[in-house]
Amino acid sequence: MPEKGLLLVYVLIALAIAIIMENHLHLIASAASLCKEIGNFKSFTARSIIDLLQKNNSNYILNQLELYKLKHKTKQEYQLWQEGSIRKRF
Repeated sequence: MPEKGLLLVYVLIALAIAIIMENHLHLIASAASLCKEIGNFKSFTARSIIDLLQKNNSNYILNQLELYKLKHKTKQEYQLWQEGSIRKRF
């Protein structure tokens, strides 16, 4: 049984390269269902970052995430990831 606070993550993406920049990242990856796994990754990281910002009362950043949220996103208060296409094949 894992200790309290220990997070176990099962990686379903074969990651060849990850380059993490200040405001974006680049991935070369493959998975049986890449779009689904990228969606899971984005959902998990967004929730984790927003929870951390709320815990630390980072209201300025939260206000920015709320302000720049796309108008049709009515089921969520914030938008962390920018929407865009995923290139499936080279």
